[in-house]
Amino acid sequence: MSAILCVILTSLTSLLLCTNSIAGTYSLAVGEKLSFNYFVAGLPFQGEFMVSDSKFELNFDYPEKSTFMVQFDIKQSNAGFLAATKAMLGKRGLDASQFPLARFTSINVVSENEKFEILGNLQIKNVSKPIKLIITTLGEYNSGSDQISFLINAKFKRREFNVNGYYPLVGDFIVLDDKMPLIRER
Repeated sequence: MSAILCVILTSLTSLLLCTNSIAGTYSLAVGEKLSFNYFVAGLPFQGEFMVSDSKFELNFDYPEKSTFMVQFDIKQSNAGFLAATKAMLGKRGLDASQFPLARFTSINVVSENEKFEILGNLQIKNVSKPIKLIITTLGEYNSGSDQISFLINAKFKRREFNVNGYYPLVGDFIVLDDKMPLIRER
């Protein structure tokens, strides 16, 4: 009797602790651009961060175990027009010659009703600060999906990352608000 009880308890424990669930590895296409908004003298402008690397481990059974990483090539990014791009990439801005990459890495993922709230560290100019991304999936998806479209929303203060140039003419807030496609890696 105790042997049967031991087998049952072991089986139940294995089922409860099992983390083998359906997961998929996705990425953004290299060269994909993430649009951002900023303000000059209160007027809205739009730029683009160029994706240079990404990896999204999506756990479809346990979304909170998913991980997200995206890296941007600052030198290939733009502020929407030439003069603003030069200012953004220069020493008073992102200083792209010394800090050519920016990176977001997730720490915590919460999923609710087709939305993911992702807390992670954003590193710009070797300064790492936590920010929150809101990811909203568009359309149906499952573990067999080859592509997943989503909206990304976030807001952060550039001066927290020592990007102080041209303040207060150029506002402090950078707003991410764009549609992005995730593609399954094979």
